[in-house]
Amino acid sequence: MTTAAAALILAPASTAVHTFNYTPVKGDITKYSVAGELDLSGTKIKLDLKVTEEVMEITDGIYKTKTMQSGQLEFGGSPQPYPESLTFGSFAPDGRPLTMEGSGVDANAMRIANLSAFVRPDKDVQVGESWSVLYAEDKEKGATNATAAFKLVALESVNGENCLKVEYSSKENDTVPPAAAKGIFWISTTSGKTVRSETEWIGMPAPGVGMPISGKFTQTLIK
Repeated sequence: MTTAAAALILAPASTAVHTFNYTPVKGDITKYSVAGELDLSGTKIKLDLKVTEEVMEITDGIYKTKTMQSGQLEFGGSPQPYPESLTFGSFAPDGRPLTMEGSGVDANAMRIANLSAFVRPDKDVQVGESWSVLYAEDKEKGATNATAAFKLVALESVNGENCLKVEYSSKENDTVPPAAAKGIFWISTTSGKTVRSETEWIGMPAPGVGMPISGKFTQTLIK
């Protein structure tokens, strides 16, 4: 074995720690494209959407956003416009959803929001470290008892931005059958925003329908 090879084997793993910083700014607007395919009781739904998020208000670290969605659907092979929706949400400083309301909201909105959200850790983490979030049932808001687990797996460059790559999985604990989600977030090391995400829904309550919907979609930051 060469000296160089031995040095690589004996070298300690990186102990660098990473911070997930995000500071909401009133009036800040972020735009995303969303593409993917979902399955609703055997009917394929292709997504081609644009999402615009605006920070409306910040109080004691809690920030409120306005989210507009528009675009096109292909429902069972038939193209049709996506019904424009306007959603207002409030979030804890770590990104945890607190409330959801608006035209794009129904009784299952908090279930979807909790299972799909990226929640920042309460401390700096190293690559390989994990953290988790427990959501309590709240019948008034429509939230269910659920757990979301996150793991920082790498540092990668996405669309020219240095990102923290985080794998996640979430699942309802008491609902039968449980809705679940899993995927990857790429979080900018500078802005703290999601640069890209890849999500898979498993038995998620379809917005506006309530029937289980499954499939995969990708959300990409529009610069």
